[in-house]
Amino acid sequence: MAFDPKSVAPEVTSALLGGLIGRAVTARRTSAPPTGPWFAVAEYHNDRDEIVGFLVCDADGACSLAAALSMVPAPLAATAAKTKVLSEMLVENLHEVFNVAARLFQSMDEGRIVLATVHLPPAKLPVVTEAMVRHPKARSDFSLNVTGYAPGNLALFAVA
Repeated sequence: MAFDPKSVAPEVTSALLGGLIGRAVTARRTSAPPTGPWFAVAEYHNDRDEIVGFLVCDADGACSLAAALSMVPAPLAATAAKTKVLSEMLVENLHEVFNVAARLFQSMDEGRIVLATVHLPPAKLPVVTEAMVRHPKARSDFSLNVTGYAPGNLALFAVA
């Protein structure tokens, strides 16, 4: 059975992310996907090095998760989200959050799922990646609230 993003419960997403960053995280499924551009795109591969899906965040969601991991003050996270410029520490933190989030992509027959790469501005998405993100096979969208930080959006996309 391939990864189905609709099977990932908001409570599981909340518990996984909250357990990692050490503060309450609330993920709520939303039927209205964000209209703005995605800021951070994490690409996940199976043990055959095939793309199985993406976790995407808007700037507020990405910066809030990254900052909360090491208790970076919320105003600094808000500035990073507004300017779309992340410090080296926030980039490293975001990679760690996305690495742990690979657990959200586990399914019965995919074997091991790993974070393959993270795409952040100013880099452009590779053409193939952009096409997969624009037209996923399935998706599940969440509003995200990290206690003490700006709310944001997160989505899980399946491509196979």
